[in-house]
Order: sequence, then C-alpha cells, then structure tokens
Amino acid sequence: MRNPSAAMLPRDPNPAIFVWFDRVETACLALLILISSVQVTAWLAPGPGWAILSGWLPMKPESAAAALLSTFCLMFLGTGQTPWRRWISPLLAAAVSFLAIHAIASTFISLHQVSTPVRMTLQSASAFLVLGFTMLAMTIEKRIAMWLSDLLTLGLCLLTFTLISAYLFGKSSLFGFQGYVPTSSGTLLCLMLLTLITALRRAENGIFSIYAGSGNGGTMARILSPILLIAPFLRENTRARLIGAGTMPPHYITALLASSAAIFSISLLLYLAWKINEMETEIHELALRDELTGLHNLRGFRLLADHAMRMAQRAKVPFSVMFIDLDDLKKINDSLGHDAGSAYISEAAQILRATFRETDALGRIGGDEFAVAGQFSRRSMSAAMQRLNDSCAARNSNAGRQFALSLSVGYATSDENNKGTLDVLMAKADEAMYEAKRQKKEQRSSDRDRLLDGEIVPK
Repeated sequence: MRNPSAAMLPRDPNPAIFVWFDRVETACLALLILISSVQVTAWLAPGPGWAILSGWLPMKPESAAAALLSTFCLMFLGTGQTPWRRWISPLLAAAVSFLAIHAIASTFISLHQVSTPVRMTLQSASAFLVLGFTMLAMTIEKRIAMWLSDLLTLGLCLLTFTLISAYLFGKSSLFGFQGYVPTSSGTLLCLMLLTLITALRRAENGIFSIYAGSGNGGTMARILSPILLIAPFLRENTRARLIGAGTMPPHYITALLASSAAIFSISLLLYLAWKINEMETEIHELALRDELTGLHNLRGFRLLADHAMRMAQRAKVPFSVMFIDLDDLKKINDSLGHDAGSAYISEAAQILRATFRETDALGRIGGDEFAVAGQFSRRSMSAAMQRLNDSCAARNSNAGRQFALSLSVGYATSDENNKGTLDVLMAKADEAMYEAKRQKKEQRSSDRDRLLDGEIVPK
C-alpha cells in the first residue's frame, strides 16, 4: 500500500479510501453469508427454527444458492492468487451463471413467467446472470476483460436499481394500488450488497477507480454520486404522490418537476465548471511559478512581459526590462551550503517585491537571475536601481552576515516610438547587467590592489 504521506497524483488511489472500502466489503460479505446460508440451510434441512429465520428475509432456494455462490466467489477474488484460488473463482462464477441461465430457460420453456417455489424469478435470474458474467470477466487479467467488467458492472447496477425501485414503488402504492412484486426482499438485499461489493472491487482499476482517487475528481465523484442516484427516484416519487393527491393538474406537475430537474442540472453544471476552472487556474499558476521564491518562472515572466509590452505600445508609453543578478551565489553555496544560497535567493525576491508594483512582471529566470518588466521610463529605472541598492545596504547593515547581499543590475528601455520586440529588450538588458557585473568585479579588484598597496585604509 502507498505511503499516505507521500505526494500523490490526482489519479493515484487514496489509501484511506481503500481502508473504508475494505470495511464496507467485510460488513457486506458477513451479512451476505448470514442471509444466504440461513436460506440454504432452511431449504436443505427444513425445521421450525430455520423456517422462522428464513421468513424474515424470504428467498427462493435457487436465489439463495446463487447469492451464496456469488459471495464466496467475491471473497476468493479479493485474496491472494494461490493456484487453487485461480480456478475456484471462475468455477463459482460459472456456477452462478449456470443457475441463472437454467432459471431463464425454464421460464421461457414453460411459456409463462410464474415461478415455482424453488426457481428464482426471471428478474432475479437476469441480475444473477449479469453478476456471474461480471465475476467471470474479473477473473481474467486482460485489458479488454477490465473494460468488459466495467460495462457489465454498470449493467448490473442498472438491473439492481430497477428491481429495488420497482419493489419500493410497488409496495408503497404510489399509483393507487399495491403492485405485484415478484422479487423477494431477501433477494433484493443480497443483490444490492453483491452489486455494491462488485462496484467497490472495480474501484481498484478501470473507470470506477475515480471513486478511490486522491484528487478533486475523486472527491466530487464520491459526493455527487449518491445525489445523482437518489434524485431521479425522489422526482418520480414526488410526481406519483402529487398526481395521486390531485392537488394540481398533471401537466403542471410535469412542468414543475421538469423545470426543477433542469435548474438542478444547471446548478450542478455551474458547480462543476467552477471547480474545473479553479483547478485549471491552480495548475496554470503552478506551471508558471518558481517554487522557491513564488515569483514567475521564465515562461510566466515572458507571458506577462509580452502582454505588458503590447499594452505599453498601444498606450504609447515607455517600456523597460531590467535584469538582476545575485552576486557571489557560488561562493555562498560552497561556503555555507545550498540552503544558505536558497535563503539569499529568497531574500533577493523579497527585495524585488518590495521595490516594484504588483502589476509589474517579476520573475526568477535562472538560478541567480531575476527580471522585471513594466511601463517604466529610464528615469524610473534609475530610481528603481537606487532603491534596490538602498535595500541591500539596509540588510547588509545587520550584524552576523558572512556574505553581503549584492545585486548586479542592467536594464533596457524602449520609448513610445520604438516598436521593438521583447527578445531584443531582454537581450539588451542582459548585456547591460553583465556589463555592470564586470565593472563591479573590476572595482573590487582595484580596491583590493589599492588596499595591498596601502593607498586606502580598511574600515
């Protein structure tokens, strides 16, 4: 099992979800064994006690046998792949399919759908047949078998929901009379539990794996699925009760419920669209941001700077690009370690944020290089350079700093009549920055020589 604390992709399964799935499966399997075994025992060894127990959730013998075989088949499918388990699971699935096919064939041969006290109904047989085929497909480790398992599981869900809703609608007398319900309550409960286990097993892979996902998609699927499953049945229940009560004409009832369903669907669509836009924005920001400094990376900087330059050209105002290089980063990394170097880079980014406006394009475009772009004149650029130097001097005045925080700065400006490109400005700013860096090194070397010659006195 994956480490829950490790970083996971949205499609990766969430181990905590599988823990809950395992608990639900265990409870469902225990209940299935209890119900079906009591029914089968009451059939094989009839007696007053077993008759009373089996009467609580009545099932026909074939239905009870199919439910018990299906339960054991799913149990073996969820365990280790020992040799005997590899063949017993498909054997049990085939036995369930055979029982269902036999019941369906016997029903059609007798030319009526009235079931015997032993044989399962046509409706139950159809559900168990799909369940048997689903379990057979789940025993095959082929990609096409995985997709077939998903399709069969969806078909099984359709049949089970149909039988359960028909039972509830028939027993509730929604349509003015109590309808005939051929499938017993015990069989429906077993089919519901078996369908739930099958769907949970398919959550390990295939299209149902979205329910176990660790991302927002998995969370939304787990939250919205119960709502989407229950909403249509509530609508039909409400419609039947309103028509039966006769409080308003049927066409008004239909119009009201159809309009409510449309508004519900639109609301759900708006929510999903909002979540998708939110996730896309987050992904977009992650793709354009530098993780260490929070500034834009090279790609993000170029996008913002290009947009800002077009706006400046349209407004016919000056536009400037500034390149900033953090001096002596290699020495800092070699002497103090890369953590200290990262701290210096973060400190330089803080100075840039404090110096420039939020509307300006700020970016870390290399290991120790930064860039700024915006609607600046040459005078504004000179003033910004002075503010950067003052900020560095203020920080360097603090005691205990082994290396001074020093920035080499160069910039290039296009006036309102210049139709140059961003690449040209960036290249000029880069050249100016390296020229400033070269002059700073020459000045340091000159000061060092003068110090050795005694021309200047160290402070």
